[in-house]
Amino acid sequence: MVLDGDEAVLGLMAKHFFEGKEIPVFFYGQNYGFSFVEVLFISLAYVIGGFSAVSVKVSMLFLWLAGVIFYYLALDQLAIKKGWNGTVYIVLLFLFSPAWAVWSMKAEAVI
Repeated sequence: MVLDGDEAVLGLMAKHFFEGKEIPVFFYGQNYGFSFVEVLFISLAYVIGGFSAVSVKVSMLFLWLAGVIFYYLALDQLAIKKGWNGTVYIVLLFLFSPAWAVWSMKAEAVI
């Protein structure tokens, strides 16, 4: 379980936030790359699991799961209006796509 560079920087940002040193809104060294949501999730994982790579990875897994749930709920609302009930198939297609799954669970400032 090795963090890449972006994940390590976000872990450091979350550590600084957890210690009360600063409130990092953007990725360090940039005026863009909103990363406060990731910092919040990682900080919460630090409270539970301490400062470790596992805490960073687990927090991103929970953020990813929240995204999948909200994606399903939004798509389901659209499908209900159209009278289609195949929302689960679309969500499963995205979940099991290897090209999407690997990068979607990394802690990176891409927004």
